[in-house]
Amino acid sequence: MLSMIRAPQFLYLLVLLIALLQTRHDAVAAPLRWDVHDGGNGHYYEAVQQPMDWFAARDAAAAREYDGLPGHLLTMTSAAELDFIRQNLPLGKYWIGLFQDTTAPDFSEPAGGWRWVTGETFDYANWWPGEPNDLNGHEDAAHTDAAMWWNDLNPRFNDPYFYVEYEPIPEPAAIQLLVLATTLVAVSGWLTSRRRSCNR
Repeated sequence: MLSMIRAPQFLYLLVLLIALLQTRHDAVAAPLRWDVHDGGNGHYYEAVQQPMDWFAARDAAAAREYDGLPGHLLTMTSAAELDFIRQNLPLGKYWIGLFQDTTAPDFSEPAGGWRWVTGETFDYANWWPGEPNDLNGHEDAAHTDAAMWWNDLNPRFNDPYFYVEYEPIPEPAAIQLLVLATTLVAVSGWLTSRRRSCNR
């Protein structure tokens, strides 16, 4: 078979094979959607098995895109969302989008000032008993364990992988745009009729 392939073709195929073998496939599988008709939020989720610190994971997640949707580190804002992740994605040490904002007015060690990277309200938590504890100081980011309990950890550790969540960027509601357009048309019509009556 090799005798049938010309030298340039052989070199091209060899280079292609080497490139494919060296490509790092860090995502475990294609992002998985939590369908609205299943009680979900319509977002996509992905486990990325590439160890890095929390800051690099945050930036890597924000740089990812799936089907035109921007990514961010996972924000688990309900028990239902956590259960979906637990049942559908690989488990273990994964960074999530929860960090301790040391400049926040409610900051105190170890449990104050926790925020989601998206700015969503932090009103649901699944901390491992006794966590967060700021064990060795500077434990200002959160990761999961194999049971999906959360633990605070130094964000400079490279141990965990990371979860990515993809969701649409919030846009003004269509009804608000419709009301605005209708108002502009009405005002324009009123001004036009007013000018006509003044010109008579």
